Amino acid sequence: MAGNANSGRKKLPAEVLRLRGTNVPGRPRGASVNDRKIKSIQACVKVEGYSLMNKRTRRVYLSLCRRLIAMKMLESVFLPELSVYAREFDLYLTCSDDVSRNGMYVPLTDRHGNIVTYVENPSARQLNRHVANIKALGSNFGFSPVDRQRIREELNTESPTINIMNFINGAGGGPDEQ
Repeated sequence: MAGNANSGRKKLPAEVLRLRGTNVPGRPRGASVNDRKIKSIQACVKVEGYSLMNKRTRRVYLSLCRRLIAMKMLESVFLPELSVYAREFDLYLTCSDDVSRNGMYVPLTDRHGNIVTYVENPSARQLNRHVANIKALGSNFGFSPVDRQRIREELNTESPTINIMNFINGAGGGPDEQ
């Protein structure tokens, strides 16, 4: 028989752990992700890999951080993913520059310099891949109107499980209650 959410060993209070000598200071106890909201841009530059970003990637990264801080949506756990988004956006811009300079198709020449055929620019293929990655990563942060609406709905609505548990416990808010 499988256990439920209350099965298993109960959490010990911090005082007991401290008396036993088994508490670990770096281990979070009961802290949620929402407790780590970022309120200043200085916290954004402490992400791992920030020193390895080039100038354009840093500009993209910091502008996205400012935008998410203003919307009060930026949390510390999102910073690595946001740096990946900024890197992908920079690679997209690099590929776009190459396609605009060299065109969608580049000439293939023989050893005498004669044009044999035209092949698709490799940057054009990479451009499509980077667009797909940008869309996938950006949906987590609400960078499109549809994603902003989805995130807003997730924040405003309660879980059906919570409504059912409130109804069972007598607090009302059941599925049939309006």
